[in-house]
Amino acid sequence: MNYKKTFFIIILFFTTQLVNAQFLTKISIGLKAGTNFTIVNPINKYSVFDDIILGSNSFEKEYKQLFSNYGSQFSFLVYYTLSDKFYLSFQPAINNHIFKYENQYNWQNSSSSQILNYAFEQNLQYVDLPLIVKYEFSKRKLQPFAQIGTYYGVLLNSTKNINKTITNDFGSFEYNKEALGSNTNYLRSNIGLIGGFGLTYKFSRSKLGLETNFRYGLHIITDKHNRFLNSQITGKYYDVPDDIKMMNATVSLVYIVSLKCLKQTVPPSHREL
Repeated sequence: MNYKKTFFIIILFFTTQLVNAQFLTKISIGLKAGTNFTIVNPINKYSVFDDIILGSNSFEKEYKQLFSNYGSQFSFLVYYTLSDKFYLSFQPAINNHIFKYENQYNWQNSSSSQILNYAFEQNLQYVDLPLIVKYEFSKRKLQPFAQIGTYYGVLLNSTKNINKTITNDFGSFEYNKEALGSNTNYLRSNIGLIGGFGLTYKFSRSKLGLETNFRYGLHIITDKHNRFLNSQITGKYYDVPDDIKMMNATVSLVYIVSLKCLKQTVPPSHREL
């Protein structure tokens, strides 16, 4: 709740100050869009066949590597000039995070055998509210920069896409992909740290650039109380979520416009000296 109050105060501050023309001359706004790659860190692993932490790896999920887990992102940017090279930035964003994993079960008796293979694609859509401090190393046309901050995310929607394949003595049979809601499996909030670097090219009143960031989730995003309660997924596909922390590497195009041009419309008594 403290994080929510903090971000609400920040939003209120920017909103109220927008009526101050002098304040506007220190503001830049922009857009950012790109792709993200999710890294899953399973803290504790669980199986539908055992309601305690697994003691063996017989039913453990096989999580896919970084570049298999690509999603998308779109951000609105607000920069406030703190000094010649330092900026405070608020970057509300829609982030679609995707991670994939597989699980396999073998059923065998004296006369036949059967292998069930499940491929899962978990989609998590968040509204993220990052607060970032940015430092530019140069004021020339090419401006390398570094930035660091924190973010608070609110889960909008969660969907799990599932592919099922059965292999037995008669061959291999693949079933149609099914998409099921998984909102109850994950917490509504996601808090973490963010840091990165990039390069922009400066025009007269705008900047165009490329940046990369790394997000580190500070807590487990799985809802432990609802782990076994999603009967559609648990009962039909034998899947329950592990306790996971989520990290992301992002690559984005950035376009920024300075509002200093508004200074010409500001009465002389309100202009910056």
